[in-house]
Amino acid sequence: MSLNLKNVSLVSFYTILSRLLGFARDMFFTAYFGTSAIFEAFIAAFQIPNFFRLVLGEGAMHGAIIPVYTEVRKRDGEKEAQKLASGLIFVLTFIFLGLIILVNLFTPQVAKIFVPGFSESPLQFAFTVLFLKIMFPYLLFIGLAALTMAFLNTGGRYAVPAFAPCLLNIAHIVYMLFILRMIPAEMLKWTMLAFTVIIGGAMQLFLQYYWYRRCGFRLLPVIWHPEMTKILKLFIPTALIFGTAQFNLLISRAIASFLPTGSITYLYYANRVLQLPLGIFSIAIVTVSLPSFSEASIASGKDDIVKRLRGSLLLILYLIIPATLVLYILPLDIISFIFERGRFDHASAVSTAGALKYYAAGLFFFSVNRLLQSVYYAYKNTSTPLSIAIFTLIFNVALNLSLMISMKHCGLALANSLAGAFQCLLLCCFLHRLLPAGRVLSGLKPFLPSLVLANFVLVLILKYAGVYASGLANHWRLIIILSLGGCGYLAAGHFTGLIRGIRKCIGECGR
Repeated sequence: MSLNLKNVSLVSFYTILSRLLGFARDMFFTAYFGTSAIFEAFIAAFQIPNFFRLVLGEGAMHGAIIPVYTEVRKRDGEKEAQKLASGLIFVLTFIFLGLIILVNLFTPQVAKIFVPGFSESPLQFAFTVLFLKIMFPYLLFIGLAALTMAFLNTGGRYAVPAFAPCLLNIAHIVYMLFILRMIPAEMLKWTMLAFTVIIGGAMQLFLQYYWYRRCGFRLLPVIWHPEMTKILKLFIPTALIFGTAQFNLLISRAIASFLPTGSITYLYYANRVLQLPLGIFSIAIVTVSLPSFSEASIASGKDDIVKRLRGSLLLILYLIIPATLVLYILPLDIISFIFERGRFDHASAVSTAGALKYYAAGLFFFSVNRLLQSVYYAYKNTSTPLSIAIFTLIFNVALNLSLMISMKHCGLALANSLAGAFQCLLLCCFLHRLLPAGRVLSGLKPFLPSLVLANFVLVLILKYAGVYASGLANHWRLIIILSLGGCGYLAAGHFTGLIRGIRKCIGECGR
């Protein structure tokens, strides 16, 4: 299995579809609920099972399960891999059910940990507790869906796992379009909105499990597998790594709960926009790269991983830097185009755009961090990224506390970006212990002049095209600017030979 543009493009296509549906969902959210205190409680409660899903689900997949599962599948065959998969499904189901019971027993206490500022508003806190009780079982479905996604990706199947997140967005959209207006009681509307999360999570799991069975998987009566000891040793530090990364966001959200009402919502919607390029480009590249790195570390050695890492970094440079420039230069235009309607007024758009601008400054670092962590995981090295993640967490907390007073919620977004840059620097510094990092960087040098020129053309268009389109409505103005900018960037990449060079570099991966 080698890194190739076809797999990246496939994941990107379905990720684009999921993000577009997500934006459609958020448009309905802003129109119906705006930045109200109750909706802020819904967002805060929804982020809690997502935190555990990212740490115990997707975090474990990347750092512990995929490398070991790939090794077993390659060394011992498909039958033994199915035994390992069956044991993992049983163990994770047990862990998720235990967490669900604990959180439902101590819901108020959990809510106070994640959003302590809400305790000053009894109504908002009561809704947070209610939403959390309803939505936390979402963890079981989405956690097992993440596990199934890991198995499918390891087998080279990317389409269905990439499409599955669309189902949660579809469930929300269907609810708001066809069911919400039919419910007379306000309280019941909010309750049903929370239950829609459970429905969406169940749909994601059942679709992927059905497809996994079509690929030949059969759930075997296996409770434990010898290789799970190795996974457990990798799982704990990996969970801590992803935990510290998520704690960075949770700390920002907890601090934002002490700021004026709407701060959590501003950060949420700004982060939603940031996730579009992060999901379409960065996560798509990492999703394809990790199984590729894991396989190369077993079979091919360091030379092959250097090639694949160079190709992945080059793709990130080519795709993420222009996305960063667009979000940094046009934050208000983008937020107004997507969200400014209904109860989401212009003042809310301005506040959200401020957060987006500072989040955008860290987009490149967030992308590179996930890729570099995948290299460490492929070598089953979790101690180094764990130590780095802990230092990053401490650095982020200090920045949050120092910037929140003067910059409010924008300071929290900037703190996350600076922490991402700090983490990226440390990951790069220690990479030489695994790979000849100098060879990775030297392979990128020939592309840098073309990249700088193409992005310079993009900045000129973004800066000056808006002047000539200033008399148009905001949505037409944004469409024209982005269209011209995209065409200019592609043209510069074509005439400088950048696109041709990237394709050649990617083609060399895995040879």
